[in-house]
Amino acid sequence: MMPGHEPDDMIRAFSSEQARLPAVVRAVAVSLLLCLACSWRLWLSTRLYPLVPALGLVPRFPWPLDAIMLALLVGLLAGLVARPLAKPLATGVVILLAVLFAQDQSRLWPSFYEFFLLLLMLLTHRRDGGEPEAARTLDGMRFLLAAAYAWGGIQKLNFRFFHDEFPWFIQPLTDLLPGPVP
Repeated sequence: MMPGHEPDDMIRAFSSEQARLPAVVRAVAVSLLLCLACSWRLWLSTRLYPLVPALGLVPRFPWPLDAIMLALLVGLLAGLVARPLAKPLATGVVILLAVLFAQDQSRLWPSFYEFFLLLLMLLTHRRDGGEPEAARTLDGMRFLLAAAYAWGGIQKLNFRFFHDEFPWFIQPLTDLLPGPVP
Protein backbone atom coordinates (compact mmCIF):
# COMPACT_ATOMS: atom_id res chain seq x y z
CA MET A 1 0.00 0.00 0.00
CA MET A 2 1.27 3.49 -0.81
CA PRO A 3 2.32 5.77 2.06
CA GLY A 4 -0.50 8.06 3.11
CA HIS A 5 -3.17 5.71 1.74
CA GLU A 6 -3.72 3.51 4.76
CA PRO A 7 -7.30 2.38 5.41
CA ASP A 8 -7.60 4.73 8.40
CA ASP A 9 -6.76 7.71 6.16
CA MET A 10 -9.45 6.65 3.68
CA ILE A 11 -12.03 6.27 6.47
CA ARG A 12 -11.17 9.69 7.89
CA ALA A 13 -11.47 11.26 4.43
CA PHE A 14 -15.21 10.39 4.35
CA SER A 15 -15.95 10.54 8.07
CA SER A 16 -18.01 13.72 7.84
CA GLU A 17 -20.79 14.92 5.57
CA GLN A 18 -18.69 17.95 4.74
CA ALA A 19 -15.98 15.63 3.38
CA ARG A 20 -18.51 13.43 1.54
CA LEU A 21 -20.28 16.23 -0.35
CA PRO A 22 -17.41 17.03 -2.76
CA ALA A 23 -16.96 13.30 -3.43
CA VAL A 24 -20.67 12.93 -4.22
CA VAL A 25 -20.63 15.94 -6.55
CA ARG A 26 -17.55 14.56 -8.32
CA ALA A 27 -19.29 11.20 -8.71
CA VAL A 28 -22.38 12.90 -10.17
CA ALA A 29 -20.28 14.97 -12.59
CA VAL A 30 -18.23 11.96 -13.72
CA SER A 31 -21.37 9.84 -14.10
CA LEU A 32 -23.03 12.53 -16.19
CA LEU A 33 -19.91 12.80 -18.34
CA LEU A 34 -19.96 9.04 -18.92
CA CYS A 35 -23.66 9.14 -19.83
CA LEU A 36 -22.98 11.99 -22.25
CA ALA A 37 -20.17 9.98 -23.82
CA CYS A 38 -22.57 7.09 -24.40
CA SER A 39 -25.32 9.29 -25.83
CA TRP A 40 -23.50 12.20 -27.45
CA ARG A 41 -25.64 12.12 -30.61
CA LEU A 42 -28.74 12.75 -28.48
CA TRP A 43 -27.33 16.15 -27.51
CA LEU A 44 -26.80 17.31 -31.09
CA SER A 45 -29.57 18.88 -33.16
CA THR A 46 -28.32 17.26 -36.35
CA ARG A 47 -29.34 13.60 -36.10
CA LEU A 48 -31.50 10.99 -37.82
CA TYR A 49 -34.73 11.70 -35.94
CA PRO A 50 -36.32 15.08 -35.19
CA LEU A 51 -36.17 16.98 -31.92
CA VAL A 52 -39.31 16.98 -29.79
CA PRO A 53 -39.36 20.42 -28.18
CA ALA A 54 -40.96 20.98 -24.79
CA LEU A 55 -43.34 23.93 -25.13
CA GLY A 56 -41.47 25.13 -28.23
CA LEU A 57 -39.48 27.69 -26.23
CA VAL A 58 -35.96 26.83 -27.42
CA PRO A 59 -35.29 26.61 -31.16
CA ARG A 60 -33.07 23.93 -32.67
CA PHE A 61 -29.39 24.86 -32.54
CA PRO A 62 -27.77 24.73 -35.99
CA TRP A 63 -24.44 23.00 -36.57
CA PRO A 64 -21.85 23.83 -35.09
CA LEU A 65 -23.68 25.64 -32.28
CA ASP A 66 -25.17 22.34 -31.07
CA ALA A 67 -21.66 20.83 -30.81
CA ILE A 68 -20.41 23.95 -29.03
CA MET A 69 -23.22 23.62 -26.46
CA LEU A 70 -22.30 19.97 -25.88
CA ALA A 71 -18.62 20.92 -25.51
CA LEU A 72 -19.58 23.67 -23.07
CA LEU A 73 -21.58 21.18 -21.00
CA VAL A 74 -18.62 18.77 -20.97
CA GLY A 75 -16.29 21.61 -19.97
CA LEU A 76 -18.54 22.73 -17.11
CA LEU A 77 -18.80 19.16 -15.85
CA ALA A 78 -15.02 18.72 -16.04
CA GLY A 79 -14.75 21.91 -14.02
CA LEU A 80 -17.10 20.44 -11.41
CA VAL A 81 -14.88 17.39 -11.14
CA ALA A 82 -11.95 19.71 -10.36
CA ARG A 83 -13.92 22.14 -8.15
CA PRO A 84 -17.01 20.26 -6.93
CA LEU A 85 -18.50 23.01 -4.78
CA ALA A 86 -18.11 25.83 -7.33
CA LYS A 87 -21.62 27.26 -7.63
CA PRO A 88 -20.99 29.08 -10.94
CA LEU A 89 -20.04 25.78 -12.58
CA ALA A 90 -23.04 23.93 -11.11
CA THR A 91 -25.32 26.83 -12.11
CA GLY A 92 -23.97 26.69 -15.66
CA VAL A 93 -24.61 22.93 -15.88
CA VAL A 94 -28.16 23.29 -14.52
CA ILE A 95 -29.05 26.16 -16.87
CA LEU A 96 -27.54 24.47 -19.91
CA LEU A 97 -29.29 21.17 -19.12
CA ALA A 98 -32.60 23.03 -18.69
CA VAL A 99 -32.16 24.68 -22.10
CA LEU A 100 -31.22 21.37 -23.75
CA PHE A 101 -34.15 19.57 -22.06
CA ALA A 102 -36.55 22.29 -23.27
CA GLN A 103 -35.11 21.95 -26.76
CA ASP A 104 -35.73 18.18 -26.90
CA GLN A 105 -37.86 16.05 -24.57
CA SER A 106 -36.11 12.86 -25.64
CA ARG A 107 -33.14 14.01 -23.54
CA LEU A 108 -35.20 13.56 -20.37
CA TRP A 109 -33.92 10.09 -19.56
CA PRO A 110 -34.30 9.20 -15.88
CA SER A 111 -30.55 9.36 -15.29
CA PHE A 112 -30.28 12.81 -16.86
CA TYR A 113 -33.13 14.37 -14.92
CA GLU A 114 -31.78 12.75 -11.73
CA PHE A 115 -28.38 14.36 -12.37
CA PHE A 116 -30.15 17.65 -13.07
CA LEU A 117 -32.09 17.49 -9.80
CA LEU A 118 -29.00 16.48 -7.80
CA LEU A 119 -27.07 19.46 -9.16
CA LEU A 120 -30.07 21.71 -8.55
CA MET A 121 -30.00 20.53 -4.92
CA LEU A 122 -26.29 21.40 -4.82
CA LEU A 123 -27.20 25.00 -5.73
CA THR A 124 -29.05 25.28 -2.40
CA HIS A 125 -25.84 24.45 -0.49
CA ARG A 126 -24.30 27.29 1.52
CA ARG A 127 -20.57 26.79 1.96
CA ASP A 128 -20.50 28.77 5.21
CA GLY A 129 -22.99 26.40 6.87
CA GLY A 130 -20.41 23.81 7.85
CA GLU A 131 -21.29 20.24 8.74
CA PRO A 132 -25.06 20.78 9.26
CA GLU A 133 -25.40 22.45 5.86
CA ALA A 134 -23.46 19.67 4.12
CA ALA A 135 -25.67 17.10 5.88
CA ARG A 136 -28.82 18.97 4.75
CA THR A 137 -27.61 19.08 1.15
CA LEU A 138 -26.68 15.39 1.13
CA ASP A 139 -29.98 14.47 2.81
CA GLY A 140 -31.79 16.32 0.02
CA MET A 141 -29.78 14.41 -2.58
CA ARG A 142 -30.53 11.12 -0.82
CA PHE A 143 -34.23 11.96 -0.81
CA LEU A 144 -34.18 12.77 -4.55
CA LEU A 145 -32.55 9.43 -5.37
CA ALA A 146 -34.93 7.51 -3.11
CA ALA A 147 -37.93 9.32 -4.62
CA ALA A 148 -36.80 8.54 -8.18
CA TYR A 149 -36.41 4.84 -7.39
CA ALA A 150 -39.69 4.73 -5.44
CA TRP A 151 -41.48 6.35 -8.41
CA GLY A 152 -39.88 3.80 -10.74
CA GLY A 153 -41.31 1.04 -8.54
CA ILE A 154 -44.76 2.63 -8.31
CA GLN A 155 -44.94 2.89 -12.10
CA LYS A 156 -44.54 -0.88 -12.30
CA LEU A 157 -47.58 -1.51 -10.11
CA ASN A 158 -49.94 -2.16 -12.99
CA PHE A 159 -51.47 -5.17 -14.69
CA ARG A 160 -49.51 -4.78 -17.92
CA PHE A 161 -46.14 -4.93 -16.18
CA PHE A 162 -46.91 -8.14 -14.30
CA HIS A 163 -48.75 -9.76 -17.20
CA ASP A 164 -46.55 -8.77 -20.18
CA GLU A 165 -43.27 -7.10 -19.28
CA PHE A 166 -42.07 -9.07 -16.25
CA PRO A 167 -42.50 -12.50 -17.90
CA TRP A 168 -40.62 -11.21 -20.95
CA PHE A 169 -37.88 -9.83 -18.70
CA ILE A 170 -37.30 -13.13 -16.88
CA GLN A 171 -37.83 -15.36 -19.95
CA PRO A 172 -34.09 -16.09 -20.34
CA LEU A 173 -34.17 -17.63 -16.85
CA THR A 174 -37.47 -19.47 -17.27
CA ASP A 175 -36.26 -20.94 -20.56
CA LEU A 176 -33.57 -22.77 -18.58
CA LEU A 177 -36.16 -24.56 -16.41
CA PRO A 178 -37.20 -28.08 -17.43
CA GLY A 179 -40.94 -27.47 -17.41
CA PRO A 180 -43.36 -24.70 -18.30
CA VAL A 181 -43.70 -21.75 -15.93
CA PRO A 182 -47.23 -20.58 -15.21
